[in-house]
Amino acid sequence: MSPINDDYLAQALLSQGLITAADLAQAQSMSSGPGGLAQCLLQLGLVTAHDIARVAESAPAEAMPDPPAAPPSPAGAQAPAAAAASQPAPAPAKEQGLVHRASLAEYEIDPEALNEVPRAVAEQYKVLPIAMSEGRIVIAMADATDVFAIDEVRRRTGRKVEPIEVDAEELTRAIEQYYSTRVRTQLTAAKTDAVDLGMQVAHEDALAGVDEDLLAMLDQAPVVRVVEAILRNAVRMRASDIHIEPRSEKVVVRYRVDGQLLVVSELDLDLHRYVVSRIKILSDIDIAETRLPHDGRFAAVVDDRPIDLRVSTLPTFHGEKAVLRILDKSQALVSLNQLGFLPDTQKAYQEMLHSPQGMILVTGPTGSGKSTTLYASLHEIKDESKNITTVEDPIEYEVEGVNQTQVHYRIDLTFASALRSILRQDPDIILVGEIRDYDTAEMAFRASLTGHLVLSTLHTNDAPSAATRLIDMDVEPYLIASSIIGVLAQRLIRRICPRCREVCEPTPLELDQLGLSTSQASQITFHRGRGCEQCRNTGYYGRVGAFELMRMDNKIRDLITHRATAAELREAARQAGMRTMREDALMKINSGMTTAAEVVRAIFTLEE
Repeated sequence: MSPINDDYLAQALLSQGLITAADLAQAQSMSSGPGGLAQCLLQLGLVTAHDIARVAESAPAEAMPDPPAAPPSPAGAQAPAAAAASQPAPAPAKEQGLVHRASLAEYEIDPEALNEVPRAVAEQYKVLPIAMSEGRIVIAMADATDVFAIDEVRRRTGRKVEPIEVDAEELTRAIEQYYSTRVRTQLTAAKTDAVDLGMQVAHEDALAGVDEDLLAMLDQAPVVRVVEAILRNAVRMRASDIHIEPRSEKVVVRYRVDGQLLVVSELDLDLHRYVVSRIKILSDIDIAETRLPHDGRFAAVVDDRPIDLRVSTLPTFHGEKAVLRILDKSQALVSLNQLGFLPDTQKAYQEMLHSPQGMILVTGPTGSGKSTTLYASLHEIKDESKNITTVEDPIEYEVEGVNQTQVHYRIDLTFASALRSILRQDPDIILVGEIRDYDTAEMAFRASLTGHLVLSTLHTNDAPSAATRLIDMDVEPYLIASSIIGVLAQRLIRRICPRCREVCEPTPLELDQLGLSTSQASQITFHRGRGCEQCRNTGYYGRVGAFELMRMDNKIRDLITHRATAAELREAARQAGMRTMREDALMKINSGMTTAAEVVRAIFTLEE
């Protein structure tokens, strides 16, 4: 993308309503020279690379920066032709100090910084993370003016990006060297758990009673390659789940990407038995028993990325259906900055997390990102001065520095029984995967009243309903009122692809579903994704949270004590300044994060 004059860029963004005068003043105060405005706007998160690219595409020739002027010739200087032959050409803007240019040999690469940017992103955008600190990340780039690369790193890490330009060939060699070294380290640490997808890993007792023809087929190259291809393509498409479904005449393979199931391929029905059996063997599941549901798990490495897979099989009319949940360890721990909080909501939630005691609940339906928010919360508050212990079902990701306990119902290790033991372990912070019953709720509330900070989840549609749900579990209202610090309700909504985002007009049906009048809609800028190669023509790429944070105050506590309804609690919370999930989502529509149709699908069908 060609550079663009700062003055033209500023006027174009202002006229399109993408930034305000205050935004511009903030970015200009950080800009260190010509051409720096675009990078400052990106680092502040005020615009996307796509916004700048659209302005550049429509810019007239005079909006491009002028080439550097030649210095005046002193008296008695050489003739112009001779001077041109003997003097070097003027240095490009980058080489004149507008962008810092360096050699990677000058830097020590921080392994933690590498974990922030996946290898696939580093190779695609030609970037290498070098170092990071709170709120910033330093990256080496072949082209430090590549705003698309800067925007992608900022979006993924939630940090201000400081680019350093290095030689392209040196950068390519460094990406291969450092990411390969990181993968070898991960494999060495996990070599007892990771599975090479081309290896037979079943135990002998799992193969008892299986006919020899099936055993012979399971290690044949076609079956192995089919399973490998299914897993590899799912990881590359950022799928969270794989569904392998037998039907009357074929086997359908579907991936859940950004919360939506997509049909990606169809297999011959004859392959079904072998593919499912191969997956069951990798998961150490009895392949001879096809009449009962089974659960298992295995680890693999796909594209140099360590992946955990949880496997569930279910007998159906046409045969066993297999569902694989993908847990990408390279994407495991995200920060609160990456979840999509609006600034004031995030600040309030962080204040709650640093409370010395009490209970914080994260609520929402299955698949709304509650576990991700809890892991991000642990990432925010963990340090060596605190004893953090969790009880989970299951443990989805390992968190360094946190003591994690897995529930085992067969040996009577439940949430409640584990909590009793955890309280004897001198904990500071306790995470309970989910409050499902009275016993777990009572133990969690008792812990929050005795000097511990307790984090947990609950299945409710909004924040005020958490109190009424707990009362339905027979938890005493006074316990709820005196223990809970706040309740965060959330949904996941698909994010508009930044590469193909464009302004659009909402349909009358969308306005009606959003509950907006024509005058209200005129104050909101609506966007959509046109569809491109990056988002596979869906118009969406990734997901972002929509949140509703109810903080406790004396009035809300009094209402809970008197068993108020969810509607009464909602009204009191609104009066205390709570932004509803609907209002949060409308602000994300206006900022270009998501579409009206997506908000209606994910939120309003549940709220209204």
